[in-house]
Amino acid sequence: MIGSDLGQVFKDGNLLRLEIVKARGKRQVIFGKVLQFDRTREILLVYELDYKRVEILSLNEIENVSIPVER
Repeated sequence: MIGSDLGQVFKDGNLLRLEIVKARGKRQVIFGKVLQFDRTREILLVYELDYKRVEILSLNEIENVSIPVER
């Protein structure tokens, strides 16, 4: 999904579930909305809903992106 489709999902302002791998292999799941996507530097600014903070993520840290299904 990394590519043109990913850019469209980010622009739509959807709630996303991001599975990321931080330093030393620490895995983390973030629920949030993408504020900005910089293709040239390959970074995302993500507003993390649980902790109400902005995370700066590199695309190589992201293992999986999905749109949570509401029931």
